[in-house]
Amino acid sequence: MKAKKGIIKENMERKVTKAFQNNVTYFEMMREHNLKTGLDDVNIETDVKSLILNNLNGNVLDAGGGEGSISMWMAKNNPDVQVFSIDIPPIGVRMGRELSNKLNINNENFLIGNLRKIPVSNNSFDLIVCQSVLEHVIGVLDVLKEFYRILKKGGKLIIRVGNSESLLHFSFLGWFLRKNRINTKNPTLILRPGSFENHRENFDTCSIPSYVLINQLKKVGFSVQSYTTFPEYVLQRDFNELPLIKRIAMKLLFKFRKFPPICHLGGTTIVMVSKS
Repeated sequence: MKAKKGIIKENMERKVTKAFQNNVTYFEMMREHNLKTGLDDVNIETDVKSLILNNLNGNVLDAGGGEGSISMWMAKNNPDVQVFSIDIPPIGVRMGRELSNKLNINNENFLIGNLRKIPVSNNSFDLIVCQSVLEHVIGVLDVLKEFYRILKKGGKLIIRVGNSESLLHFSFLGWFLRKNRINTKNPTLILRPGSFENHRENFDTCSIPSYVLINQLKKVGFSVQSYTTFPEYVLQRDFNELPLIKRIAMKLLFKFRKFPPICHLGGTTIVMVSKS
């Protein structure tokens, strides 16, 4: 059974890697989404942005950086840091390197590599940012172990994971019953140009409940600094179109978003941990 699961895992990884290899459209869509207002800002949650800017120092890794838009934003925001962006597809890395050179960003570096075997030495980074990536990878625990290996003592890891499943799956019931687990998906890997939602729905290889992610981070050896599954953006997305009772409920939930079991209610997990 274990051998069979290993084969399935390898086949899925090959399938996903192939889908990303030369998918220029995918990376162009990501750049357009991330840099809606240019490199002076980046289109990610306020919670994530604040965590990054408050911990942006030394050597920084953008893990699964795609076409490099987030790493370019970090490099431009702090010329004193050295930012490294790593991803598997050569096409994304090439796109990032070309734009970085064009904009004369000299403190950004690009690497091609698998997050389960990152080609750098131990204790290399002061900060690792993993934005909307873990839901696309195979072998989440292996990736977290690599992050621990390459992070310096006292370094920070910021992870943002989005899941498209219903909030019920991430609710306190699953947390209370300890039934949450990483659910493997079988993505179609079909991209409809112009559909950002489609990129998420069709390219996610797994869904990761907050409780499971937190536990795995602790298992690897990380110390949890902060986390929430109820980020600010939930109040910005079509909030005024909700019925009054739902708007009141959302505001109440958001007010206590950092406390169990409410911190397990959302479909988006934002967590920062440190290496002791």
